[in-house]
Amino acid sequence: MNWDGEEIRKQLPPENWDDFDGIVEQRILGATRHIELIGTFIESIARECVRQQTTTDEMITRIRLVTNFFVRTRGAASQAVANAVQLMVRNLEQCRELTLKEAETKIIGCKNTYRELSREAVEKIVGYAAALAEDMERIFLFDYSSTVARFLSELSGDRKSRTLYIAESRIIGGGKPYLKECQEKGYRIHFVPDAASMYTIQKCDGIFMGAETIYPDGTCFNTIGADMTGLLGAYFHVPLYFLSPLIKLDFKMLEGKQKHLVQNGIGEKVEAQMRQIGVAMGTIEFGVPELVPVKPEFITSIVTEWGVVPPWGMYGESQRYREFLKGGICKNVQT
Repeated sequence: MNWDGEEIRKQLPPENWDDFDGIVEQRILGATRHIELIGTFIESIARECVRQQTTTDEMITRIRLVTNFFVRTRGAASQAVANAVQLMVRNLEQCRELTLKEAETKIIGCKNTYRELSREAVEKIVGYAAALAEDMERIFLFDYSSTVARFLSELSGDRKSRTLYIAESRIIGGGKPYLKECQEKGYRIHFVPDAASMYTIQKCDGIFMGAETIYPDGTCFNTIGADMTGLLGAYFHVPLYFLSPLIKLDFKMLEGKQKHLVQNGIGEKVEAQMRQIGVAMGTIEFGVPELVPVKPEFITSIVTEWGVVPPWGMYGESQRYREFLKGGICKNVQT
């Protein structure tokens, strides 16, 4: 199969190209936001195929190309993306025997069912997190999460004076997307380099971040620097809360498999500066893992749609959620 991004992009209507590029180029951040956009891509392809009166097979093939691309690329870093996409297209092959219009209805219905479940999950997480942070005055944030952003929006509704310490999260520039949103909500903001985390965290009442992946043992994965943040939080007795829907659970560790750490680096970010001082870029290594595990002993709780769960409680919750997933989400969608 051809995994060239440009070829996959061509499977989408032109109005989706900018969002596709935003995910691939890391201009749009957050697994939850990526999942929403992939759902939009599925719907756009289905509707375009009906407009163009293609065939049901072509509709399914185009959707498969796009969704498999994101499972292979974005899903390598975020189990949530892989899980969510697979749920949204779980019954895709069953649509081959349907008419074009029937297939469109079934495919969009499955996507919308997942979207509604996801919306309800995030609403619950946001409510639980806002209750946890009600009396906090200084909050530390590491790396952008759309779920954390929604929590901050909800929290600002009480109009209490709070200060946010937002880490740069330099490897992907993950702190910047918070700035405008949080300014508009009236927060006082300190935007700090990752190297200032030790100095900053000890001033804070709580640390909040999203998870790209959760293991059943309570380990949470996030952008590199999250591990340092967790360690410092534990050292200074500042509680660390991961906000994450259970869709981000990765069950492979129960089979003895470990998560492959995707490599990233700062080479492209510093190349111009290096060349100015005569450094030969080819002789220096810049690669580091994009995502790293934060150990359960550094985490206070994982805030999920099923409640505020201590890391040691995630194993039982993961088994319950695994059974929930086996039931599927599209059984009642009518064609």
